Amino acid sequence: MSTCGQVHENNNNNNNETNMPQIQPITLVQVSGCRISSSEASNRTVKRSAEVLETVRDVASGGDSTSQLAAEVKYLSKRQREEFLQQVQLPVVILADHVLAMKADLAIPWRKLRVLRR
Repeated sequence: MSTCGQVHENNNNNNNETNMPQIQPITLVQVSGCRISSSEASNRTVKRSAEVLETVRDVASGGDSTSQLAAEVKYLSKRQREEFLQQVQLPVVILADHVLAMKADLAIPWRKLRVLRR
């Protein structure tokens, strides 16, 4: 496995010349400068910026952008992660059979369970 910028030895046995190191090519990605912050920009501009960052993340991670994004979130401080998750506002979906199991395991009355589901 290799990372960006490493030098690899050429182990080709068919080559009678001395082994020359192979250098990975440099990949360029266009990233335009911002004029306003993302909180003030339109949804279209924020989406374009997110697509550019996804491209940069894909190039920097060697094609595994999901793992790179997970690592970026992991290295945020606890306060930054909490703020991030509050801004994203992901809905929590609990299936009906899990709700019933949760009610039984936690001994929650139906009334309190209904409040939790909202």
